[in-house]
Amino acid sequence: MVEVSGGLGSGARQMSLSVYSEENGEVIPSVLASIAVQKILNAEVGYEGIVPLHRWLSKDEFVAQLSKRDIKVVSKKPCSDEWELFLEPELTLHKGSV
Repeated sequence: MVEVSGGLGSGARQMSLSVYSEENGEVIPSVLASIAVQKILNAEVGYEGIVPLHRWLSKDEFVAQLSKRDIKVVSKKPCSDEWELFLEPELTLHKGSV
């Protein structure tokens, strides 16, 4: 799970995301490496050296790659205990208290 909070302009913002798999969850830590190797072997990366994640893997593609591997992405709004399946193509920050 990742929780991010900070101030943007007029107020505090917070976001929580998590990934899980009902089976074979032990593969989750290696997913980014697997995607990277696949992109390198398919000559889909036009960069060398250390490259920021957002330059070689978009948010939409990351969620799609996780879904392809039966790994679910869920999000939680601030001040809520409910996790919801993350289906939105864009990650959005929710206003709330930090």
